[in-house]
Amino acid sequence: MLLELVEKLPDDERCQIVQKLLMDGIKASSNTVDEQEPAQKPWPVIAFLLFAFGVCIYSAHIVRKEKRRYLSQNAHVQGSFKQYLKYRFGYWYAWTPGSSGIVLLFLSFTLLLSGGFLMRIVDNRPMSESMWSAWIWIAAPDGGASADTRTGRLIGLITSIGGMLIFALLMSVISSFFEDAMQSLREGRLPVIEGNHVVVISHLTNQLTVLLEEICFSQESEGGTVLAVLCPSPKAEVEKFLHDSNVRDWMKNSTIVVRSGDSRKEHDLKKVAVQAARKVILISKPGVSREEADVITLTTLMTLRSKDWPCNGTCVVQCQLVRSQQLFSRVAKEGSNVLTSVDFVSELLVQCSHQRGLAEVVRSVFCFDGDEFYVQPMEGIKGRTFMEVLFALPRVIMIGIVTSSGVELLPPMDR
Repeated sequence: MLLELVEKLPDDERCQIVQKLLMDGIKASSNTVDEQEPAQKPWPVIAFLLFAFGVCIYSAHIVRKEKRRYLSQNAHVQGSFKQYLKYRFGYWYAWTPGSSGIVLLFLSFTLLLSGGFLMRIVDNRPMSESMWSAWIWIAAPDGGASADTRTGRLIGLITSIGGMLIFALLMSVISSFFEDAMQSLREGRLPVIEGNHVVVISHLTNQLTVLLEEICFSQESEGGTVLAVLCPSPKAEVEKFLHDSNVRDWMKNSTIVVRSGDSRKEHDLKKVAVQAARKVILISKPGVSREEADVITLTTLMTLRSKDWPCNGTCVVQCQLVRSQQLFSRVAKEGSNVLTSVDFVSELLVQCSHQRGLAEVVRSVFCFDGDEFYVQPMEGIKGRTFMEVLFALPRVIMIGIVTSSGVELLPPMDR
């Protein structure tokens, strides 16, 4: 009956009735879907708001505490409370680790709350949607283009400007952190992570390059070693000095690591891992009196002895005065060697001046460049003569035998 009546109506009225029925059906189906969907739980938004409220309460507590201190210390005589807060903030920023990240996080959090609450009040959006829109404007500023209303676009524009400022601060913090990290590497602030190495404590002199060269030559047959140099001069200056001395020509598979610091301080000694070294070579300070040089060396020895460093190694110490040698031996770790090299070298120079060519002989004996002397135990030579063993060793010239009574050089061939 209803269909017959609809068919008798004109075409225009028939189309209007059909459209109205379709719209009513769509609305009814959408209401059914909404009723079936569970209501969104507001707990995340409530938790976020409680956290924001707690931050505000804590900030107000800090300001109130600083106000009391401002009044109790009579700081109002020096300036206003605003200037006092700037002063206290500067102190906190300088002495708090990670202060740049804390400030950046606080600014981002404040901007997020401000933008989210404004969108909630002006556009009457849900709180979660408002916060999400504010976060998008902070992370990817679009000037409020994604907003639907004019007021929303204005809020988005302000939030986007704040987001660009925060992004600029973030880039500044990252750049500063990266620059500090590179500067730390250039200055050698990181400690040496080594063990069973050689530590050389010296000043920047030609004596240092000669010593490093001889150690590298002596360790060439062992495949090289790690040399950690502790010098009071800046690390870059020491490395440039070594490069100018053609350090790569005589390193001989060894590695040289430079650190800058004062050998009398425990913290600076840790930079070269002196506690794990197998040998510590301590050179006297040049350019000062012999008494003053021995005082500086003795202070370093006392620092090492107080910590029992090196734990499994020995020390070789240069002493300037003969009368101080016994004191150095008592302070140094057991098994260490104290050398009065100045007097020994002076006597050696006088002896070399008396006979021509003796200096070259002394240099060949004490220098590790060229032929070297080794004391090595050998098996399987019992019952053989010295001549048989001599010709049985290729590329080696045997010059003596170590016996229980001492060293016997150039024994008879039939021995």
